[in-house]
Amino acid sequence: FRITSGDREIDLIIECLDTGKEFPLPNNHNIVAMGEVLLRFLESVREPVIPYSAFQEAITASDSLVNSKKVLSKLHVIHHHVFYYVVSFLKDFLKHAAKNKIKCEYLAGIFSFT
Repeated sequence: FRITSGDREIDLIIECLDTGKEFPLPNNHNIVAMGEVLLRFLESVREPVIPYSAFQEAITASDSLVNSKKVLSKLHVIHHHVFYYVVSFLKDFLKHAAKNKIKCEYLAGIFSFT
């Protein structure tokens, strides 16, 4: 991410997520820090959101919304939910593009190999 967030804020977010602690109020955590935590999580999992076994099929289907939905429908429910959570987060992130100075193409590059 272009705008960096303090490690302290990232550590606090990770601690709250790992332990189930409440986020301190006011809950105005930097969306860039949240994005960094999401990236770290995705990089740490053993298998990507689109599993290796579905990767080639997903690449082949990527030029068709109908075919992409078919690939997603075959995913294990956990992978399916994580995919939609990530996409929802990225949509929300892009709503703040003027503030965080990050464009769709940049995010696509970051998250396409995660």
